[in-house]
Amino acid sequence: MVRAEDDACREIAKELEQQHPRWIVIFGTFTREFVCLPLFAAPPGLRVVAIYPKAAAERMSSVERLCRVRESLSKWNAEERTGEAYPKAAAERMSSVERLCRVRESLSKWNAEERTGEA
Repeated sequence: MVRAEDDACREIAKELEQQHPRWIVIFGTFTREFVCLPLFAAPPGLRVVAIYPKAAAERMSSVERLCRVRESLSKWNAEERTGEAYPKAAAERMSSVERLCRVRESLSKWNAEERTGEA
């Protein structure tokens, strides 16, 4: 029975990987967790770990959004250094930083729920 469940979870991991092509998704048979590793530029050591496939998918999407915001902030900072920024860039950057903080808080909350089994 366990072997069949493991095979089913591996299939789910393959489906997740197809739905999120910028990630490698592995199912750990010992830990019973989906471990997702980014294939894009991300902070060193970043990974998504979840027990449930839906949680893994949501977290991968959140991390991708977070990294896009980070890239945007980096571009805005570069524009400001070269003097190419528009006057409203500061306001846009501030709203992006606020979104970034909300996403980060959500990820922290999901990780805490996952550890306590409340997900």
